[in-house]
Amino acid sequence: MPTTPFKDFKWSDESVESWQEIWSGLWRLGMVWEWQRGDAYGRRLGRDGRQWTVFTAVENNWYHGDLDDVAPLPSLAVVKELLRWTDTLIYSVNEGSDKEHLVKQTIALIEDWLDKHGAVNTTAPLL
Repeated sequence: MPTTPFKDFKWSDESVESWQEIWSGLWRLGMVWEWQRGDAYGRRLGRDGRQWTVFTAVENNWYHGDLDDVAPLPSLAVVKELLRWTDTLIYSVNEGSDKEHLVKQTIALIEDWLDKHGAVNTTAPLL
């Protein structure tokens, strides 16, 4: 019987980097992240500024404003929910508007991100 490979999702430098543009679009569309203890976020570290380090949020982070300029790094399940949320926005924007363009762009970015980074089983559907 052939085996089917699975793996757990882990944030990588590449997945965090490409997530930044998605988060920017979601934020401009009105997404508000409610920080909780244990949420992941990334910060650029290293001499060249291209390496990301993933941290876990604790209460002190939001009390001191440490999370003001970072993007949350949600689980794959939440990324898929964010895609569904963004997809529903298309029905509430004016056709041809800048907001419609942003919604469509953000949907495409999330779908591409999931195709590239979100597959834990290369034979299973993503949604």
